[in-house]
Amino acid sequence: MISMIRVYISLIASGLFIGLAVSEQALQCIACGLSQVDPNNDVFGSYGTGSGKKRYNHTCEEYEQGEAAQFPFLRSCPSGVQSCFYITGKYKDVEINFRGCANAKYPHDFGCDRELQAVNVLDRRGLSTQVDVEVNICFCNTVNCNNQMSEADPIRAQAFTMLLILIIFLATYQ
Repeated sequence: MISMIRVYISLIASGLFIGLAVSEQALQCIACGLSQVDPNNDVFGSYGTGSGKKRYNHTCEEYEQGEAAQFPFLRSCPSGVQSCFYITGKYKDVEINFRGCANAKYPHDFGCDRELQAVNVLDRRGLSTQVDVEVNICFCNTVNCNNQMSEADPIRAQAFTMLLILIIFLATYQ
């Protein structure tokens, strides 16, 4: 029993070590909805709608409509970026979604905040007016963690995975 505990502890420690090693590589986040983030600026010639091409400057609606492969929307973040974000906003009947790499070089606290933000919009006459937009912004710090930020808690999912590994391990070596 003590040897199994030692093996389990070393599995956890190696998992933490691997997690640290992965975190030193470029973070990858799902990116969509930000037209100014051009894949060609990251890797020249990478933008396109064909196989193997990136299009994370397209709308999140395209990503969310059952995109078979998430590859076109997977972005390697700029060096030093440590967090992904997922933003949803609502004004009247209009909903917006953005996903991407946070610009800060420090990890944001995991979680979501909801608030009203004053935003300038153009009215029908082309005049700028300020309106309140309900915004929900979420931050996370692991690869592709902003894929389902609004629907699932990645920390709980990771804990469930570790528990499942432990159960399989104990069932195998008992």
